[in-house]
Amino acid sequence: AVAEEDESTSADAEDASVESAEECDHRRLIDLAANDDSWKVNVLKRLELYAQDTEKESNGETTTPTPLEKKDVPTSFDAFLFGGDVTTLMRKKKQSLALPPGEMTAMLFDLVDHLSTDFLPGQIFLDNESGAASKSVSFSKNLNGSGDDTNMATEFLLNDALRIWLNTFRPLPWTQRQALWRKQSGGPADASMAASTLDDNMSLSMASGSIGTTKTTSIEREKRNLREVIEEMELDAETRIETCRLATFYFTRKCALRKGEEHLATLIDTHGSYLDLHQCLVAPGKVHSKLLIEKLLQVAKNDSRHRESMKHLKNADENKLIFYEPQMLSALLEMLSSLSTSSGGFNPTTLLVSAYPDLQPWCVKEMSSVENANSFYFKYMSSLLHHEEGNDAARRDRELVKEWSLMLSSQ
Repeated sequence: AVAEEDESTSADAEDASVESAEECDHRRLIDLAANDDSWKVNVLKRLELYAQDTEKESNGETTTPTPLEKKDVPTSFDAFLFGGDVTTLMRKKKQSLALPPGEMTAMLFDLVDHLSTDFLPGQIFLDNESGAASKSVSFSKNLNGSGDDTNMATEFLLNDALRIWLNTFRPLPWTQRQALWRKQSGGPADASMAASTLDDNMSLSMASGSIGTTKTTSIEREKRNLREVIEEMELDAETRIETCRLATFYFTRKCALRKGEEHLATLIDTHGSYLDLHQCLVAPGKVHSKLLIEKLLQVAKNDSRHRESMKHLKNADENKLIFYEPQMLSALLEMLSSLSTSSGGFNPTTLLVSAYPDLQPWCVKEMSSVENANSFYFKYMSSLLHHEEGNDAARRDRELVKEWSLMLSSQ
């Protein structure tokens, strides 16, 4: 028993040591991105080299490894970040132009992941209903860097690194979005190939190695879609996930700054296939950008989950209760443009209310095409702010309450 306890204690100590080392690495990475100018210049130079190679390959030119200058020889920082021969990694030919360089993408992805944890609060405040002073409840978290470091590292990503990184690959068009986002998945983790000339019913038997045609509704477990097998041969799964995450991070953070709407519209045109529709629709909703939402809805027409949600909503009847899910947001926004109060079907008001705050009230007001738009919007707002069945967060929004009060007084 004593031996088992000692082994358990040793294992716990080892785990704590690993966690401590990882936390130190995370802090170091943020510190580099925030304060080390030479490291940042080196990263940008490498990204520019990849961008140049991608442009040449896109134009049909042959690319050859470019020797690094003496000042570009890998340093201990490089070994820390990449854990290997950086020169070899840098000049290694990419497998597909549709994805960025895996090593640089992994490093930027780790930086974004670490930065995201820095936005967690250190404590929360609870109101005391008895009238006494509010209480604060603190909890521990791993601080990967100071607030200033976090802001500077984020600024480096948005203004420099990711801007160049977006040019290190040739993005897939909207019609090939399914190569990055699997139909049943909430993200790109299990992507399957959709934009292909192969028949949807063509499948590959992993057990026998034979190819056959089956009904999509009765595909056996041991069979995989042939297009998925081909896609996996072309696109690295991990890099695919990280690329979509980074593109989404860039779009949503830039959108939150309320600057560069035209630039983001162009980004949707070029890199729309890589954007997470839910997150990227929520972001312009918060800053009242109808242009970006309309462009994203064009991208959504090529998304299988969007089409499934649209089909689900169109087939709904008045006796069917539908619960909001994040993947429905694009379908709800598109549904608004085709609503008709005179037609049959289910009442969408409850579903629209449940979608708040993902779906902002201004979207319901400006994007709905119902005949009696004012009456429909008043009904929606009344349900949203209902004292019992409404949304608590919406009732605490002074601007919404003020708007509804003015509408109520004008009735």
